[in-house]
Amino acid sequence: MGIGVVLIENKKSIAKISQKLADLGTNNIAEYTALLTELTKALRHKADGYPRAGTNINY
Repeated sequence: MGIGVVLIENKKSIAKISQKLADLGTNNIAEYTALLTELTKALRHKADGYPRAGTNINY
């Protein structure tokens, strides 16, 4: 089991993360770990393209 994260800012990839996780988990653990990893990396990069509290996201 593992995770993959790509941070994108201004339509450009600024970071890629690939990490193997322990095999003793579920897809929910992998998804939550990926989310925490992504948010931590985004805060470190201070990525302007990431939503902040109160931001409306339209896909």
